[in-house]
Amino acid sequence: MVIDYFDTSAIIAKGGIVDNCYVSHFVISELEEIKNSSTKDESVKAKARQATRALITSQTCKTCNFDLQKIERVRKKHKWLPDNMDGRIIAEAILLREQTKANICFWTADYNMKLFAQAEDFYINFVAQDCIFNKDPWCGWGKYFPGIDEM
Repeated sequence: MVIDYFDTSAIIAKGGIVDNCYVSHFVISELEEIKNSSTKDESVKAKARQATRALITSQTCKTCNFDLQKIERVRKKHKWLPDNMDGRIIAEAILLREQTKANICFWTADYNMKLFAQAEDFYINFVAQDCIFNKDPWCGWGKYFPGIDEM
């Protein structure tokens, strides 16, 4: 059995249109944070709202809600997992795998999360975000111009 498990970037990239899957409750928290952010672009906030509405109406997408102490125990056991939302999202995927004895197909549009998922031997579905193939090669990245000393 294979379980589809989505992180925040994949949920946003797919507009929340996902079925027969699991998401971490930390993903829901991140979506709420994006929606209410005073620093995020309005188009990103709109995508987060769209994704949240789609998740609310989904009949087949389940939310993981493991005990925080278990999540932290797993995160600390895997020392490479950071002490942030990303680390907790991966830790919940590990717990889901342990609980269900299923393989996890980890959906992400975040290269760092892809690396974390690979380290856990999850199947990976790397969702290409719009900005990856955007005409603007700097989309999503800060522009960096080296100083004269660095050349």
